[in-house]
Parts: sequence; structure tokens; C-alpha cells
Amino acid sequence: MTERKVRIATLSVVGVTLAAAMLALESSGTRADVPDPVVEGPIPYSVGTYGFPFSSVPDLADLAALGYTEQEFIFSGTVLTPTGPQPYRSRMIVRRPTDPKRFNGTVVIEWLNVTAGADISVDWGLTRHQVVRDGYAYVGVSAQPVGICWLKSWDSVRYGELTHPALLPGPCPATNQTETYSYDIFSQAGKAARDNPLILNGLEVRQLLAVGASQSARRLINYINDFHQTAQIYDGFLIHVIGGGGGGLITDTSKKVLILNSENEVLGHYPYRGLQPANVRYWEVAGVGHSPELSYTKTQLAHSGITLLYNCDYPASDDFIPMYPVGDAALDALNRWVSDGTPPPDSPLVKVIPGTPNTIARDQYGNALGGIRLPQIEVPIGRFIGTNTPTGFLICRTSGGFDLFDGQPAGMTLNDIWNEPTLDQMYANHGSYVSAFVQAVDNIVSAGFMLGADAQIAKAEAAHSDIRK
Repeated sequence: MTERKVRIATLSVVGVTLAAAMLALESSGTRADVPDPVVEGPIPYSVGTYGFPFSSVPDLADLAALGYTEQEFIFSGTVLTPTGPQPYRSRMIVRRPTDPKRFNGTVVIEWLNVTAGADISVDWGLTRHQVVRDGYAYVGVSAQPVGICWLKSWDSVRYGELTHPALLPGPCPATNQTETYSYDIFSQAGKAARDNPLILNGLEVRQLLAVGASQSARRLINYINDFHQTAQIYDGFLIHVIGGGGGGLITDTSKKVLILNSENEVLGHYPYRGLQPANVRYWEVAGVGHSPELSYTKTQLAHSGITLLYNCDYPASDDFIPMYPVGDAALDALNRWVSDGTPPPDSPLVKVIPGTPNTIARDQYGNALGGIRLPQIEVPIGRFIGTNTPTGFLICRTSGGFDLFDGQPAGMTLNDIWNEPTLDQMYANHGSYVSAFVQAVDNIVSAGFMLGADAQIAKAEAAHSDIRK
């Protein structure tokens, strides 16, 4: 297998800007009835160069042991453009329970993220524990020309016939182009998942939840505000890690939306606090970075022959403060809200000190104050940095960082020169650390931001750690 290297640091997370003319066209009554796409598949894994789809799970046997199967489908149709209907041909990757009795009736449909120039299933990584634990079905959709262009170059045998109205001959387009055809493609993918029995092997679908992270989250905000009212495909939306810089306000009030931000987006989203309508719940998580579950993403990309280059001053924060427990809780909370009207809890907010510029208030250890507080930040063994350095590299700017309390400076910035404690100054022994950690876990579970199953995992990891042993 030829190893390909993608330097994510060279690309920028930029929000999309919708062309006013296309908004008027695609938001008109002509979109009221979403067409049914043609669905082909499942596509055999033997097709193509690699013997599996791009963004496949690293180990199908592990997925099967959890009672799930993975399949890929091609879906095709037309979207409306200024010159009339134009064809598209895309793909979706599907994970579902093998036992129909385990299906909980909800399909999680992810707008795959293309910031790196290739489809990355960020929110599968974030919520995969809860998806397989509670019997969801998952569908990852290639909606944008960037992802389709990558697929065609990655495996021309498997994906050579894919096409997108905005995909022109030549180099793959930038990730922030303003094309609007992907919104119709995402609507048609959702309709197919709901109505075409081929995709989910006849599972009876009750509701669809759309999810997306970062650039995909910004796309979903555009979709909510300008497209979903006429399409009426999705029942709820999980918007993950969306800052400011061109939009973060939900203007549509007809569907339930949960926004889940890390510390990395706090200052960018600060102007929108308190402005969201009643159908929106907003959560902020202290300590974590913009790119959660980075280790899983690196493993998944490596499975497809891609090396994720990481040259940051600090280790990635997600190795020490995983965001997935809050992601699991967010998915569960949104699903219950859509299912029976039970609203998610209100999130405490990270404390911001207004100024020029605004700054995040921090405790004596350098950790953010306020927000949803995972046990790793309530009972810290180090300093969590929402934005890693050097900030000129995208992966560093978004991954977050971690500085262990060892009394020594770390990294390469002036901010690292401070009176850092050591772990033996923080905790008398292993038992005192574990006791405090368990109490912090119980507190976040009671607040509704961690599920019981993830709480058991967190407690076991603390008990088996070597902190102060």
C-alpha cells in the first residue's frame, strides 16, 4: 500500500459564505420535495485498490464483536443549479446493528469533514462509544466536492465514477469554496437513509440526527438556517466545535439544536452567547481542544495509508482529557430531546474576562474556570491548553495541548515559565487522587454531562493509573 501524507497544518478552517443568488434559488418552493436518489450497494470491499472504503473503521472484527456491521453505498441524482439540473454521484458509509432488535430507531448522519482535503469522520470518533452502546445507526456522507475529489484520487477504481456539480477538471478545490450544491446532496442522503430499505437493511427509522464538526458544523448552520425548512429531512442537529468568524447564530426556530464547543471555540463564539433561540442548547467544555479523539483519527487515517503529521510543542490534550464522554452525553441528550421533549441541561459557561482582546479566566494551575468540567480538569495532573503551539500550524492550533505537573517548564513559549507544581505537591498519595477523581466523576454525571457507562470507564482508568503510586 502506498503511504500518503497529508499535512493538515497547511489548510485553514474557514466558514462558507453563501451566494445570495443561490440562496434565493435553492430556498425556493422548488426544493419542497426532496428527490429520491438512486442507491447502489452495498459495494463489495474487494472493489478497488485497497480492499475497503476510505474512512473505514480500523478493525472490522472489533466492530463485529460489538454487534455492528459496516457497508458502503453509492447514491446519485441531480441537484438544481443556475443552468438547470446537474448530476451528482457520491457515497455514504453506513454502520448499523447486525441484530435489528438492537436498533434504537435513530440514525446519526454525519457531514464528513474535509478540512484536511479528505473525508474525516470527526463525530463518529467522538460519539462512537454511545452509537454502538445504545443501538444507533450511523451514516457518513460525502457531500462536498473536496471529499469526492480526494476519493477519486485515493482509489480511482472504487471511486472513479463519482462526480459533483462543483467539481471541475484540475486540482481538487479548496475546502472553503462557496458552492451550495452540497446542501441538496445532504438532504437527499438523509431521505435515502430514512426511506430506502437497502441502506439500513430494512431497519425502521424513527428519526434522523444530523451531526458535523468544525467546517461541517458551519455548513450545518447554513443548512439549518437556509435549507432544512423546505427539505424537512432532519429531526435534530448536533453542531460540534463552531466558533465565530462569520456566523454561529441559529436563526431557524423549528428544529432542536445542540451546540457542543470546546475551550478552543469559547472566545470565537462569545459574541453569540445569550443570542441563540429557545430551540438551541449550548454546551462549553473546559480544557479540551478543537480536534477531539485525535488518536483515533490518526489510527483511522493510518488504516487508509495516511500519516497525520504532528509537530506541536505539547502532547495533544485528548490523550489526557478525552472529550468523548461529553460527546456521548450530548448525543444522548439530543436524542431524548427529539424523542420525548426532555431538554438537555443548561451548560455552565467558561469564564471570559472581557477586554481587548477577551481572555479566558484561569485558576492558579493555568486551567480554564467554568464550563463543563471533566474530572481530568477538576482533579488535574497538568495544565490543559485549548490552543496548542505553534499556532501557525492548523493541527497545533486546533488539537489542544497538555503540560504535566512536573515542576519543569515545557514547550517553547514564554507562558511555560511559571511556578509549576509537582504531583506529589498536589496529592498526598494515589488513594487521595482517586477519591477526588471519583467524586468529580459523580458530580459531572449528576449534572447530566457524562453517562453512567463512561463514568465507570473513567473511574477504572483513574484507579489503574500510576498517579502517586
